[in-house]
Amino acid sequence: LGSWSDLVDNVVDISDNNIENLWNDSKKDMLKYYIRGYIKLHQGFYDREKNYHEWNDNNQNPIIEFLENALKDNNKREIVNLNYPYELSVISMMENNINQTKYYIYQTYEKIFKSLSNSNYFTNSHHLMNASQIQSILEISEAIDFIENINSDNAKSMFNKMLSKWNTRYPSDNETPIDYWFDICENREIILNLIKKVSESDTYDEKVVDQKKNIWLKCSKAALYLKNFFVVASCLSKSKSYGLSKLEFSYEAIKYIVTELKILKDPNERLKKIVSLGISLSGLYKVILTLYFL
Repeated sequence: LGSWSDLVDNVVDISDNNIENLWNDSKKDMLKYYIRGYIKLHQGFYDREKNYHEWNDNNQNPIIEFLENALKDNNKREIVNLNYPYELSVISMMENNINQTKYYIYQTYEKIFKSLSNSNYFTNSHHLMNASQIQSILEISEAIDFIENINSDNAKSMFNKMLSKWNTRYPSDNETPIDYWFDICENREIILNLIKKVSESDTYDEKVVDQKKNIWLKCSKAALYLKNFFVVASCLSKSKSYGLSKLEFSYEAIKYIVTELKILKDPNERLKKIVSLGISLSGLYKVILTLYFL
């Protein structure tokens, strides 16, 4: 989670730098990772030299052309329509293709309903995967309904109700896997990006940014509870980019550092970690005090 650029690079390498090889039966798992990876990279990507590039009209996310071409081929279209309707709904939404988004929303529900009749559905991993998609596709449906009415008199009320629903739908079980959290938060960020894109005024700008900040702060706290420190750092960085205050960021960062240090029982390992994090002497003093009182 969070290393999506590395993931798609690895998939390209495994496919011998020819993504057409991903359509081979032996590479079907790689196809899934390629599609999922680039959807997660909906704003931009890091190249192999770790330089960041945002997508724009002259440099589009390659998954868009990849799937557009696939839909022109009968065999490939059958594969993606059968296996990736949810992913196609997200990409259609990213492209502001409302009718196509609606079509793939319906196809996603069909796929999920079919899986409900599968005797293996209630295995934990399968159940959580479908639960994540059900929640995400529901929220995409609600967002599309709002976008179609964005110029109506009750648009603001619809927007506020949508955000209120989101706030009640975070996983209540602290043991919920972090990939479930990440999928929900990523999906919401894509929705908010589209709302900002289609809005003809700045009416929603402030709430959109504030919601993004809170989404990733919430995800970072879930990751911290699950001791997934890489995701904590990634989510905090995202939240900071959307306006998380220095005080809030520092507080969450100290909790993250302290939790990670507490796991390391060997004092030498703790010291190595502190050095690797580049903590100053004053910062180290704060960490020691925090550790002392925990």
